[in-house]
Formats: sequence, C-alpha cells, structure tokens
Amino acid sequence: MERMRYFVDRGDREWRLTKEGATAPMERFKTKRQAVRRGREIARGRKPSQLVVKGKNHVIQNEWTYGGDPERFPG
Repeated sequence: MERMRYFVDRGDREWRLTKEGATAPMERFKTKRQAVRRGREIARGRKPSQLVVKGKNHVIQNEWTYGGDPERFPG
C-alpha cells in the first residue's frame, strides 16, 4: 500500500494542511500548532501516512511517519 503524505505549510495569512496531490488545502488554521496537531491526528488515523511540516521559508522542519516504516538495514 502506498503511503499518503500530508503537508503543513504557511499560506498568505494562515497555516494550511494539504493532502499530497490536492490543489486546495484540506483545512486552514490561525496557528502552526493547530495545523500540526490536526495533521498528526489525520495522519495517525490513515496509516500508512506521513506528515511533513514546513516553516515560513518552506524548508522542512519536522516529519512524522505512521505505519509501514521502511526496514532499517545495518551499515
């Protein structure tokens, strides 16, 4: 099963939660904290998934992966 990715990023005047491939945000928030909290709830409930959080400068700051983590190989 393919992993669904969700993104939190800064819009013009709000923080947006967007599903990968969507043209419009799923939800909009006043604060980054609210957007991240909701994004984690959604991603946790729809495994396998990943939440990627970007800052105001659009650089990735954090990410969480739920279910289906790739195997770790020694070396």
